[in-house]
Amino acid sequence: MKILFVSHENNLGGATRSMLGIIDELIKDKNNEILVFVPKFNEETKQGKLTTELEIRNIPYIYKRAYWWMYPKENKKRVMKRMVDYIKVFLTYLTSLKAAKIAKKRNIELVHSNSSVSFLGALVARRINSKHIWHIREFGREDHGLEFVLNHKKSIKLMKNNTDKFICISNSIYIKYSKLLGEDKCEMIFNGLDIKQKIKEPVYKADKAYNLLISGRIKESKGQLEAISAIKILRDKGYNNLTLYIAGICDDTYIEKLNLYIEDNKIIDNINFCGFVKDMTKFREKIDIELVCSKMEAFGRVTIEAMLNGNPVIGANTGGTKELIKNRATGLLYEQGNVNDLAKKIEELINDYDLRKNIVEKSYSYAKSNFTSKINADRIIKEYRKILY
Repeated sequence: MKILFVSHENNLGGATRSMLGIIDELIKDKNNEILVFVPKFNEETKQGKLTTELEIRNIPYIYKRAYWWMYPKENKKRVMKRMVDYIKVFLTYLTSLKAAKIAKKRNIELVHSNSSVSFLGALVARRINSKHIWHIREFGREDHGLEFVLNHKKSIKLMKNNTDKFICISNSIYIKYSKLLGEDKCEMIFNGLDIKQKIKEPVYKADKAYNLLISGRIKESKGQLEAISAIKILRDKGYNNLTLYIAGICDDTYIEKLNLYIEDNKIIDNINFCGFVKDMTKFREKIDIELVCSKMEAFGRVTIEAMLNGNPVIGANTGGTKELIKNRATGLLYEQGNVNDLAKKIEELINDYDLRKNIVEKSYSYAKSNFTSKINADRIIKEYRKILY
């Protein structure tokens, strides 16, 4: 198979790492030829470049300027920003023409768009008359506050008319998009993770000092403030030996809000901002409990990563998180937005060693059996073959 993957970023976010997992399985078969489109735009960070990973694997890529066709919903009321967004959509259309020429020369049979925020893959597939798979990895509005730059109905129509199959990464995503795009075109396939470097034997601490972790981009929708507020509640109850580690790249405006809350409530000694952590597997060795406080997680890669690292997870009862955590079996669920309930669940895990031990063992086995890159890739490759042959 000759496949063009279209990435929405040049960083190594969860969606991109999942894409690399699929690619790694595909390149085991020498008959498969892979080409990747990597967008060039100003919102890149210096850490974790996709292009570097592709070069390590000797995979060719197209690196040209391209932008998303979704924008923050607050831009809707800002005329100048809306104009800039429209210009970016037009520039991406022009880039798609160049990318299509390259794809056609390489006889690409199938285009795989890795995120709903990028529409370049659909344009390329239409131009070279190839098959097209579109991975839906985000709600859009509910999780990231994003809206289509173009008219919503026309955007959905473009997606539907230029795609052979949509891959939804959770049942929650499937329920939303199958109504818009058609059940016959949508398939639910959970993400997969490369577990070779993540497995560790669970360690059960007997002392009363606990390290907690919330990881992922530091932004309001990820719920770091809920986690910090829960630590404040527990500190007020006498749990002075808790440290919450917050790992991830920061949204500057939101970080100011968090720091102000921390200072006002005098819990600076209980909170540790770690920034970007390159080796999360090593970092997780000192963690006892992980928190997933997202308002609406599309899947929840960090939930599975925690399970594979032998850490019990407490997650919000929304979106993909509630699909991954079976309450009191593979983790604990709390009522999203209810910091008192979150604090109660943390306290329960701290004080109930048997519950913590049971969750670690069951969640580790559950994640290892259901969420490997191979399981994910095998199901997706099966969809490729259905479409192509």
